[in-house]
Amino acid sequence: MPELQNLEEYYKILGLQSTATDEELKKAYRKLALKFHPDLQSGNEAQFKKIVEAYEAILDYRIRKVSIHQLTAEEKHALYEHLKAKAKAKAKEKAHQRAAKLRQEKVLEQNKAYRTAIYSFIGIVFGIYFSFKIYDWHLDWQISKNPQKGIATVVGIERNRVVYQFEHGGQTFEERKYVRGYGIQMFAKTGLPLKTGDQFIVNYKLNDPEYHRLDFYKVSSATFNRYIEIAGKSLQRLSSDPLKPSAMMSEEKGKCIALLCYDKMGLEALGKIYHFDTNPLNFLSQNSLTWYFFKDSEDFQWSLNQCKAEIK
Repeated sequence: MPELQNLEEYYKILGLQSTATDEELKKAYRKLALKFHPDLQSGNEAQFKKIVEAYEAILDYRIRKVSIHQLTAEEKHALYEHLKAKAKAKAKEKAHQRAAKLRQEKVLEQNKAYRTAIYSFIGIVFGIYFSFKIYDWHLDWQISKNPQKGIATVVGIERNRVVYQFEHGGQTFEERKYVRGYGIQMFAKTGLPLKTGDQFIVNYKLNDPEYHRLDFYKVSSATFNRYIEIAGKSLQRLSSDPLKPSAMMSEEKGKCIALLCYDKMGLEALGKIYHFDTNPLNFLSQNSLTWYFFKDSEDFQWSLNQCKAEIK
């Protein structure tokens, strides 16, 4: 900003004569400040600072009620320097206040954007969840109108999908259902591994089998025997000790424990046994952590005692 030499130059910045009234001074300041305000598209921060400085200097001078014409040249110069320094400080302070306000507004806008993003994400999650719930309710409602049971046979295993078939009225229906898994192994809701040839009960609408639901908790005898066998073998692996091969649990005891666990707790108990050494990051619902709590449960300890077995 060019160096000002006297008070009259402040009046020139505001487009006024030194005889301007206080009301004219205020109007001129507001008009120019609005025109050159940095927040506006037509703004000019340097010019805005000059306008603020000029207004503050003149206003301070007038508050003192000193007539400039009654002062000597030396007194005028001293007063002018004082007013100039004070006006610059005031303009600088306002600029800092504006910058702080802009920073605060930016932080508030960012926080608002973050909140909006979080609320949107939560809304999407709940929307998806309730969409599935509504679909499940609609499916059960349709099946309940005219329910029928059948046997579904697994004919293929894909990545996070199980392919199964069931028959009705001489017609074969083939469908795919989402399942969880890791690697190439996929699992039923019970946590037990799926294999081609496994059979489950399927509930469907008699006059429209497209409405159907696979029941992983009700299996054929062949599938049930396979689950008992793999759970028994998991218990054998669990009891194995390379330093004491003879201490390994027998196959009969493993099956005995698996059968009693099923009798007490259902197929999910066999799933917990099967996943005794599964990394929690691989399978969240059943893993080594869920096994840690399961093995100390009253029902599992009762099964061990009945089969005269011990798990460390």
